[in-house]
Amino acid sequence: MAVKLHINQLIRALGLLKSSKLEYLKTAEGRHPTEVQRFLHRQARLRHHYFQELEVQLRSFQQDTDITHIKGVQMEQRLVASLQDSQKTSFENCLDIDVQIIGLLEGIETTKIQLDSLIQKLKDAVQTLTRFEKKSESRIKSSWF
Repeated sequence: MAVKLHINQLIRALGLLKSSKLEYLKTAEGRHPTEVQRFLHRQARLRHHYFQELEVQLRSFQQDTDITHIKGVQMEQRLVASLQDSQKTSFENCLDIDVQIIGLLEGIETTKIQLDSLIQKLKDAVQTLTRFEKKSESRIKSSWF
């Protein structure tokens, strides 16, 4: 039963990684300095890479079970969430999704799938994104005054 719960959590993490990738790409479309846009595009590519890496690990973990529903991982309902979170900046949306992924992955206790490296990479990305968000806010505020 615990294994099935872990599999469901990992499948949810896959969906969040897809959502995160799309959110980073959407944020990169904004009017940001080149450095920030590069970072955001890189993070989107990394989320795609993390998705593929986690999917491969999950498939190797459960070879004997039919996990065909992984193929059709549904993204979180970002449209509804984005309507509710319209007061949030695109940076905050990226941070929210990454924090959800980190929390989900930290709650999974399995020795068969290595998640520590992925969790640390996501935490580092959250710190960097927070720094870029503060830089962007300060530039916006200084341009208004």
